[in-house]
Amino acid sequence: INFAFSSKASKIVFPLIFNSGQVELSINQKNKLDSLAKNIANQTDLTILPLVYDPVYQRNMYDKNAKLQAVEIVNYMKKPGFDYKGTACNVPSTYRGLSVQVLFRYNTPKSKNPFPEKPSQFFIINPLKDTVIVGNEGTKLFLKPGCLTSKNEVVLELKEYYSFGDYIKAELPTTSNGKMIQSGGVIYLDIKENNSQKKSVNINPSKGIDVDFTKDENDTNMQIFIKDPNSSEMNWVLPSKNTSKSTWQMTEERYDYTTKKFITKTYYSKEEWENHLNNIKKEEQRVENEKKAEEESNRLLNVSNLGFINCDRFPSEELYPFSFEIENTNAANYYLVFIDIKGVMKGNRVGNQIHFPSLPKNKNVLLVVMAFEDEKSYYYETKTSTKSNLKIKLDLQEVTKDFINNQLQKIN
Repeated sequence: INFAFSSKASKIVFPLIFNSGQVELSINQKNKLDSLAKNIANQTDLTILPLVYDPVYQRNMYDKNAKLQAVEIVNYMKKPGFDYKGTACNVPSTYRGLSVQVLFRYNTPKSKNPFPEKPSQFFIINPLKDTVIVGNEGTKLFLKPGCLTSKNEVVLELKEYYSFGDYIKAELPTTSNGKMIQSGGVIYLDIKENNSQKKSVNINPSKGIDVDFTKDENDTNMQIFIKDPNSSEMNWVLPSKNTSKSTWQMTEERYDYTTKKFITKTYYSKEEWENHLNNIKKEEQRVENEKKAEEESNRLLNVSNLGFINCDRFPSEELYPFSFEIENTNAANYYLVFIDIKGVMKGNRVGNQIHFPSLPKNKNVLLVVMAFEDEKSYYYETKTSTKSNLKIKLDLQEVTKDFINNQLQKIN
């Protein structure tokens, strides 16, 4: 049987052959089950059939001890990741005898995250006024009147993530649909009305909030990514282009004497359009102000979503699958921290391999491994590269959580 990595759920039927009258598992059978456990892919449905060889008919069949054999299989397969789903009997089968099937579901074991959430910063603002918010780590938010869906006083919550340590501790790998992306910083936003109801407030998609990230602010290739609302895992995706539900709009085409081009602009509310008409006499001054503001806006990104927001771009070089073998089966988190690129990738364990679906080649990386089990913490790190597949013997050492926290801060 060949076991291959798959991003989708798969099924495996595994016949385990016993001798006639045998109940307890032999060493050879245990070795076969161990090999199966090391090479099975995540989210696989596994069915194990306890069979014996019938020399008369020269084929496999179910033995009268099949139910007892199934119990031995269940007891032995109490391994990390294997969820026992039950034992099915008397189901249609191509094998002779009373059918018995032992059913499992394999999900890659996850290590608990012992790190506390990043502290939030809170700002009380009037959504009807121009407001500039500066976070503790340098993030700037520019809120224009009407950019929120409430006219009442609101409380804006902000979290900032700019270091490799932050990405790892908050489990924020820089990945978009399996592809690596280069990050310029991550923020988390939430907004509620500042009253007893604490009603949630959204961003007006026709205006948005301008954000000045503290990293790579001059890189015009950077885009806004948000957490995939359709995925339970952390996956960054580009937000929807649907910007407004309003049915009123006015489109104006005018000639810009500075650029010597026709410019088309759409207004999504009567208030916006009337304000524009009132200021039309000040066009020359407005154009001059726009020219100055454009230099500033080149490094600002506009957001229309709450929750986790990432400033990213895709690397220019080609991306390839990368994996390396490990000699242990601990439930751990595996991260590759890129030394020359602002990026962190989280690996997926497939049997005895750690798999990364899409990485640039020939890059120096730091492998960081963390495991947390029964209030104990384990840590390992080593420098390596993405030149070729590797076989790494992990030397996980028991350490304190404070030690891990200090190590992560060092790689910022």
